[in-house]
Amino acid sequence: QFLAKARNQLYQGAEHVWAVAQQKQTLSAELTQKIHQELIEMVQSCVQMADGLKTRSGMLAVFENTPFSRAWRDLHTLSQHSMLTPKME
Repeated sequence: QFLAKARNQLYQGAEHVWAVAQQKQTLSAELTQKIHQELIEMVQSCVQMADGLKTRSGMLAVFENTPFSRAWRDLHTLSQHSMLTPKME
């Protein structure tokens, strides 16, 4: 249920940004900040869920060449991207 809600939220945000871009307008600072914060929260929630799955995955988490292990590492790498980390102030 969380994933469906997060996916819908992501698509709605993308559609809004696309509509603004098609009108050759600039995103407002407020909308940019809102989308940025939503992305951070979604990625952090996905990382937490993946970590929960990892603790229950048995040997899939041990071997580096399994699809699960690769997806887990990719998600953790993605979560460290500068666009997806909270700004330090």
